Amino acid sequence: MIVFAVIGGIAGATGSVDEFGDLDANAGAAVVIGLLSLAFIIPNLAVTVRRLHDTGRSGWFVLLGLIPCIGGILLLVFYVSAGDPGTNKFGPPPASSALPPELPTT
Repeated sequence: MIVFAVIGGIAGATGSVDEFGDLDANAGAAVVIGLLSLAFIIPNLAVTVRRLHDTGRSGWFVLLGLIPCIGGILLLVFYVSAGDPGTNKFGPPPASSALPPELPTT
């Protein structure tokens, strides 16, 4: 998001994007933003699917984002909802799997 904001700010300041958001003929920033979008698609999908798995939902729920208006709102609700406290069908919670095993106390 920060990278896109910086590139968008540079593109707006250099005049490659007009006040209506239309691109000029020589908008090199549009090419850079397009390439960055392609580079960030896979990591974004991976994080989204992991979050959905944490809440006990299938990764296919990410396709809800294709439904105009309601899909994005529904996904946002899934993203901010609490994850399953224990192990679900997708595995243990991420927070507990990142912690080292406890040492026995004697």
